[in-house]
Amino acid sequence: MRYEPCPKSRQDVEGHMLRWGPLGEGCFRCAVDFVLARFGGDPNCKCRAKDGPFCETCIERADEWNDYDSPIDDFLLADSPHNSLARYFSAILGNLEATLDYGMFFPNSDQGKAADCLLEAAQSDPFAFDIARQWASDCLRAGHEMPESLKHWAAQLLSGEISRPRAKGKNPVALMRRNAAIRELVRVTSALVGIPPTSADEESGASACHAVAEALRLLRLQPDSYASVKRIWTSRKDAAPDLPSYLFGGVVSR
Repeated sequence: MRYEPCPKSRQDVEGHMLRWGPLGEGCFRCAVDFVLARFGGDPNCKCRAKDGPFCETCIERADEWNDYDSPIDDFLLADSPHNSLARYFSAILGNLEATLDYGMFFPNSDQGKAADCLLEAAQSDPFAFDIARQWASDCLRAGHEMPESLKHWAAQLLSGEISRPRAKGKNPVALMRRNAAIRELVRVTSALVGIPPTSADEESGASACHAVAEALRLLRLQPDSYASVKRIWTSRKDAAPDLPSYLFGGVVSR
């Protein structure tokens, strides 16, 4: 079924990309349109008719909205496999040159210690395993030196002596940016559209969490339930999850 925006929402000249609804009027449909506008997404695009990646047109449309902080990248990075995250942290640990959009690059001064810490974790942590594999691959491809322990580990990997450990639950590192984006969407939608962040009516309420969940459902992004969005919103004041020390060369744990 084709999604029809609220008649009160303003659209661009092409009539398909939502910009803003009338702010502060408390209209739930406008709130959903507002969230869609922040993504730059079009729920009527053919690529949203089924689960799967966004098409090039949707990605380009989201890029046009970078000035408005489109959160599409935050959601894409949360999906498995976490190749972009692995490349980012392998560049940090290996002190390699990288052009990545995930975050700030900073050097690691003790690659040997970083490799030892990472490889110890890689025995049971699949994300540590992915980072180690990416680090070794980058070094081999670029002809860079790698720590002795990583050389030995890479040889074991190539010979089939070791394999990737099985994942247990979600990757908390991958979810940090996505969850932060969800909290920001709820906050801004509530403040600008004029609806409460949450509602006592979980099924048919008209809160900002409901609006965000509905927009995510239309864009086929997860999480798309009110309960999940509300849980992320209400946990905003909780302490940030401890990050494994292997992400920072074994130096810090947060």
